[in-house]
Amino acid sequence: MQLRVLGCFNQCLDRNPLTVDSATIQQYLRGRRQIGKLSKGDAAILRRLLTILDPSSGIYPLPAPSKTG
Repeated sequence: MQLRVLGCFNQCLDRNPLTVDSATIQQYLRGRRQIGKLSKGDAAILRRLLTILDPSSGIYPLPAPSKTG
């Protein structure tokens, strides 16, 4: 399922080169919802992709560094 979502998102980016950020992902998800092709879990998969591409995106908070000393 994850590969299907990423493949569809990649095809969208091939047709419309955009910067991959949270706004792009939200726009893509709205479009998928409008045409009835949004599946449960799609948003989480793409948020995870954004976190991998840009850990500073803040979508998934990074764990606090442990204080050892």
